[in-house]
Amino acid sequence: MEGIKDEVELKCLSVLCGDAIIIRFLGADGIHHNMLIDGGFSKTYQTVLKPAISEIVLNSETIDLLILSHYDLDHIGGIIQLVNDKSVDLHQLVTRWWLNIDIPLTNPGGPITIQQLLTLKAALQQKNIEHHSPIIVSETPFDLFGASIRVLSPDEFRYNAAQELIEQQSAAIARSGNDYQHRVEYFESTVLREPKQDDQPSNGSSIAILFTLDGKKVLLMADAFPSVISASIRALGYDDKDNPLILQSVKLSHHGSKANISNEFLKLIRTTKFIISANATNTHNLPNKETIVRILLNSIRDEETYFDFYFTHKNNELENMFLVDGPDIYSRWRFRMHFPDAGETSILVN
Repeated sequence: MEGIKDEVELKCLSVLCGDAIIIRFLGADGIHHNMLIDGGFSKTYQTVLKPAISEIVLNSETIDLLILSHYDLDHIGGIIQLVNDKSVDLHQLVTRWWLNIDIPLTNPGGPITIQQLLTLKAALQQKNIEHHSPIIVSETPFDLFGASIRVLSPDEFRYNAAQELIEQQSAAIARSGNDYQHRVEYFESTVLREPKQDDQPSNGSSIAILFTLDGKKVLLMADAFPSVISASIRALGYDDKDNPLILQSVKLSHHGSKANISNEFLKLIRTTKFIISANATNTHNLPNKETIVRILLNSIRDEETYFDFYFTHKNNELENMFLVDGPDIYSRWRFRMHFPDAGETSILVN
C-alpha cells in the first residue's frame, strides 16, 4: 500500500486459477505478523506455497491467522499438503485457524473428494489443532495485533445452505472458450445490466474479510457472492452515494468471474487496485474480460484516475486479452495491467 510499505505487504501467490494470499503487517506491538488466506492447489504447494511459508520461518515469524475460505480444491489443496507435510511443525507455524470444515462438498466425484476433506479434518484432530468454526458474518471485528479483521461472508443462510446440501454427482464442465476476442464495445450494453449471479453453495460459503490497519482497508472476497458482500458493506453504514467504502485494493471474487461481480457492489466501493487470481488457461477460462470491462465502464472515477489490475500469472492469454481493442485501449479507458516479474511466483500489491 502506498506510503505504508513497511507496515503492510500484500503478496498474491501464483497458484494457477486458485487463491493463496499472504498479508504481512507491522502490528501495534512493533512486530511483523502474517496472515495466510487459502493455499491454492495441491500441485502448487511445493513450488509456490511452501517457499513462501519458508520465507516466513526464515524471518523468525509465524502465521498468526490462517483462513481457509472454503473447501474447493483451488483453495484447500495447498492447505491439505501443508497439514500433511511432516517437515512442518504446525503448532509452531500457525497460531490460529479459521475454517468452516464441516461444510460438505458439492461434487464428491470431482478433483477433491469427501474423503480428502475428512482426511484434512482427521489430520487436524490428530495433531490437536483447534480451529474456529463456524466463521460467519459478525458485527464484532476480530483484532489481530492492531489490525481489524471483519468477516463479510458467508452469512448464516449461505453457511446453512452449503452445510445442508445433499451430496450429488455433478457433471464435469468442459471449456467453452474465453471472451477475449470481443472488443470492449461488445460488452457496453451487457454491463449496464446486473449479471446472472453465481449460485454454487460452495462459493456462497466463502469466508470473505475486510482487513483494516491504520484506517487503510483491503477487501479479500475469496469466491463469495457479491450480493452478500454488498449487504455486509451496507450493514457497516456505507452506501453508494455519500459514504462509499474506500479501499486500498480488492481481490475480486471467484478469479474474476462475471457471475461474481455486480454493479451494486461496484457502486459501494472506491478503489483503483483490483486483484485477479487466475491464469486464463483453466476449465472456466477465468478471468472473464466482461468483468474487467464492467469495472471500467460502470465504476465512478474522475477523468485522471487510472485503474490497476494485478494478475497472479503472466502468459500470452492474459497479456493479449485486449489485443483486439488496439494499442490505445489502455490510455482510452485509463487502466494498466500488472503481472509477476519473470521467475517470480507472486505479485506484490502495496
